[in-house]
Amino acid sequence: MPDWDQVEAQASELLAAYLRINTTNPPGQEAAAAAFLAGVFAQHGITAQVAGAAPGRANLLAVLPAADVRQPPLLLTHHMDVVTADPAEWSLDPFGGLEKDGHLYGRGALDTKGLGIMHLLGMLLLQASGRPRHRHVLYLAVADEEVNSTHGMVWALDHWRDELAGATAWGEGGMGVRGVLGPAPFFGIATAEKLSLTLRLTARGQSGHGSSPHRQNANEILAQAIVRLAAWQQPLEITPVAAEMMQQAGRVFGGWRGWLLRRPQQRLAAPLYRSLLAGQPMLAAMLHDTVSVTVVRGGEKDNVIPGLADATLDVRLLPGREPDAFIERLKEVIQDPRVEVAVLYAPTPAPVSPTTNPLYTTLSRVIQRHAPGALVGPMQLTGCTDGRWLRRQGLPTYGLAPIIVDEQELAGIHGPDERLSRANLQLGTHIVFETLTALCGNDAAA
Repeated sequence: MPDWDQVEAQASELLAAYLRINTTNPPGQEAAAAAFLAGVFAQHGITAQVAGAAPGRANLLAVLPAADVRQPPLLLTHHMDVVTADPAEWSLDPFGGLEKDGHLYGRGALDTKGLGIMHLLGMLLLQASGRPRHRHVLYLAVADEEVNSTHGMVWALDHWRDELAGATAWGEGGMGVRGVLGPAPFFGIATAEKLSLTLRLTARGQSGHGSSPHRQNANEILAQAIVRLAAWQQPLEITPVAAEMMQQAGRVFGGWRGWLLRRPQQRLAAPLYRSLLAGQPMLAAMLHDTVSVTVVRGGEKDNVIPGLADATLDVRLLPGREPDAFIERLKEVIQDPRVEVAVLYAPTPAPVSPTTNPLYTTLSRVIQRHAPGALVGPMQLTGCTDGRWLRRQGLPTYGLAPIIVDEQELAGIHGPDERLSRANLQLGTHIVFETLTALCGNDAAA
């Protein structure tokens, strides 16, 4: 068996080096990160393919082959690019790879360079174990997830089509989070995602001098539309994935909350559900469509009433929702012909990954062994990941970083002081290794 203290030290060293590579997207510049990962694989006799769709943009594919293939390949994937980080908001350099109080600080520690290191070491430990393997293990590190995946997963699925065909994928998604569904950590394995729809509202009014107010101010027209949208209460809808997750949670809750969670289709209890969700914004977002106003523009001079103003809406729809039907309802809520609605980005539906897949069942079993009492269940992500592209290609995809974090640590994703503990690096690598061992061994399920 591996020396897990030594594995923790190695994982910490690798993650620190990985975090020092600035892959802020845009511009990305993931080629340096791909070269770093390829160098680690080369040290262990694995040749990785590195290729990209544009200068400075790169993706990496490494393969740990099986001599006696009996099962479809297992794909371990993460993205190398990260979002911006303002050093003024951080207590440590976001690209310094520095350690404090047993945590490694850096942009991408949780999203998703930490997962990439756990996958990498789990794969290398499997290689070093010398155990017979009955499926290929693939390692895919991609660019551009934080923007639109054009230079990353979309490109990789086309470029490495044959290598990735038929794989079951393990990527980003949930984590073991304390305090979300009770005191025990909840490991949400993402099997589905909401659909991302981006809209632009354009308010058309009449320009004029600021000293002569009138009712055709485009900014005011737009503001009234936004206020109506903010007051729009979306109906609760419990999808099959959310229902299964809530039933799992209900087993550990007592009182009316447990009763309610164990009966997710109890329509008469809608007021109770709203009371339950009031303090759980993440859970609430899983149960209805959401609209967020993200960009507002109107006017250029302080003494000119604008005749044109616009706003961008980040809309997240439940799986199975028809975007056109939602847009028509949105127009009815706005109730103003002076406000036009245009689609900037329309989603393509993706199937839900089944919980009967061997990766899901094995991962659940291994987590329970390492975190007794933890709650493990399927999760419907409120955001979007590269998993949507994989599912659209017919590849069952499961999203989870196998670590335990609290809400304060979770806030570091896209926020200041993003960090990952050394203890979590060991835990995550241990879970990856045992999951790979089970799935690649003689007892692997079909």
